[in-house]
Parts: sequence; structure tokens; C-alpha cells
Amino acid sequence: MPRSSNPAVLVFFVLYLLIGAMLTAMGVAILTMGGVGILIGIPFAAGGLMSAYGAFGLVKGWRQAVRDEKATAAGMRRTVAEGGSLAAGGVLAHWVYDAEEWKTYRKRESAYRRMQAVTWGLLMTAVVTGAGAMASGDLAAGLGIGCVVGALAGGGRWMRAASANRANRSTPLPDVIICRSSLLFNGRYHVLQDHQYDLGGVRLLENEQPPVLEFTVTWKTRRGRSDAQIRVPVPRGHEDEARTLLARFPGSAAPAPALAPVG
Repeated sequence: MPRSSNPAVLVFFVLYLLIGAMLTAMGVAILTMGGVGILIGIPFAAGGLMSAYGAFGLVKGWRQAVRDEKATAAGMRRTVAEGGSLAAGGVLAHWVYDAEEWKTYRKRESAYRRMQAVTWGLLMTAVVTGAGAMASGDLAAGLGIGCVVGALAGGGRWMRAASANRANRSTPLPDVIICRSSLLFNGRYHVLQDHQYDLGGVRLLENEQPPVLEFTVTWKTRRGRSDAQIRVPVPRGHEDEARTLLARFPGSAAPAPALAPVG
């Protein structure tokens, strides 16, 4: 799931920093040639320095996000461990799941994520096949490219679904701590809203077994806004609390039906 402290973001920032350093070094090397090299080297060196400086600032921002998220998560755990007023510590809810309802949720969630992966793979196959066939005039070539792209797109989601299922199976005492801007789901931090991510909405899927509180997180990309869902099961006896919690988030929707129960 997206978050400002994602290690993959750091890799991108470090690469950006290295590119800036390389451009700077190239510019300096060209400057030493003298003559026309001075006119060429100055833009290279200046551009490289600006890129490196910008990347350094992004790395600093990432490190601050890591510290902030660790501090927030520690504060959430401390509030629950102290056993006092959850609201006083900024915690909206703390739910613990028993083994049977967690097993039911895990199986259903795994099936839901696998179906998402298959659907996404088929959709990408159809879109790329159509585009490829129109561009090349060859349906077979378009289908070949579409199948490869579809397999990569769907396969990536399938692998993430499998990884999430393994993590869910290995959880000894599943629980969730919900705050207004973040939540800790089985000890893993998920951002709901911060300087980079926005809470797109919350809805309660009461027809699922168990019911699911679904948070949609959105963020800007070069191709427009993207989104992802965090699906939190509602334990037995906490359905009314989930309805009350729903009303405390902006953009929340009335309880909605979803897929029929699995098994």
C-alpha cells in the first residue's frame, strides 16, 4: 500500500541523486577542456547540481516521513497498551479478531485479491491487443503483445495478493488500530492522509462476511490521480461502532452491499 516512507520511493530518490551527481561530474569534465567546452559544461554542471540538490531534499523528506510514521505508530500502540481513553490519544477504534473470524476474512480477502488480479490482467490484455492490432495491422502480433502485458500486469497483482495472504496467515494476534489519518493493521502502518496522500472515501460493506470497512486512499501521478483500497474487517459485536466510525470520516458513504460470501 502507498505511504510516504515506502522504501521503493527512496530508491527512486537515490537514483535521481546519482544522476544529478553524474551530470555535475560531466559538466566539470567538459569545463576543463576550455574553449567551447566552457559554454557546454556550465549548463551540464548547473543542471546536475540543481538535480542533486533537489534529490537530496527529497531524501531528507523521506527520512522525516519514516520518523513521523514510526512516532505515530508508537503513539497508537502506547495509547492502546495504556488502556485509557482511546479518544484522548487520537485513536478512533481498536479491534481484535478471534481465530475463526480472521480465517474467514483471510480466505475471502485472498479470493477477492486474486479475482482483482485476473480481471486486471484480462483487461490489460484486451486493451493492449486492440491497440497493438490497430497500430500494426496484425491481430496476431497485437494479441501476442497483449498477452505478455496482461500476464505481467495480472501476475504482479497476483504476487502481491499471495504475499498479503502469507502475511495474514502468519499473524498470531490480528488487530487493527484506527486513527483519523492512519491505521495500524496487524502492526503494519497504513497512511490514510498526509501531505502526499488523500483519503478518497470510506464505505462499510455490510454484506461481506465478516463486514468490511473499506478505505480508499488517492494520490497524484503524472497520468492523473491513482487510488488503492485498504480493507479492514469488522469483528463480531462491533458493527454499530463501525457505522458510527464511518460518519467520522469525510467522503464516507452509506453502508453498501458487496459480493456474496465465499463458501
